[in-house]
Amino acid sequence: MPKFFDPKKHIPNQDIAPYVRGTLPETKLVSKAEVIDMVRKIAEFFENNPEKQRLPLTSFHRKYHALVYLTAAECGINPRKIFGYIPSAEESGAANKFYEKAIEKNAKALLSQTPFEKLPPEKKLQVLVTLKEEGILYLKKMLEEDDNIEILNEKGAVRQLMLSLIEMDSKNDRLRMPALFKNEKLSENTRKEMKNVLEEMKKYNDKESVVYR
Repeated sequence: MPKFFDPKKHIPNQDIAPYVRGTLPETKLVSKAEVIDMVRKIAEFFENNPEKQRLPLTSFHRKYHALVYLTAAECGINPRKIFGYIPSAEESGAANKFYEKAIEKNAKALLSQTPFEKLPPEKKLQVLVTLKEEGILYLKKMLEEDDNIEILNEKGAVRQLMLSLIEMDSKNDRLRMPALFKNEKLSENTRKEMKNVLEEMKKYNDKESVVYR
């Protein structure tokens, strides 16, 4: 386990804590190599604590902000979770591509180490959202096995998986949206979220589609 990660407290140690919290570090980073190394440590901490992923750049010298922004994306930190820097259109586009490649690589690495069925719910959700084609196949199999439908109760699952759910809705009668909606294993919050997301999507799609009925 890396020195900068405390598995008991799930908090960053003194090395990366200032950068995660956006406070001034005791020792300044004076080279690009040091900056890149620090970003990699931060990214690994966020990988273990995805709910804490938020990177303010106030702790880094301004001249390194562009480097941190792009390196962080390349290491799997969502560019939308990086604050304190306004990237150019070119940098933003590059960062998004770096990020997509990074999370896809991480998801495939995860599956190479642990079979999908044995992953914890939050990791399953990560795979379903990240690996588009494989994700739909895994999701279809999960929902066909009723015991696994509770994956949709995971925080953010409905909003992130709705496009996949609609695609399955159009291809598989057993996975029709109304049937999923009525499933007793879905929480009331999940049903409410499904309604809200569908209403939002209704504005930009065919309102007469059976998906929205």
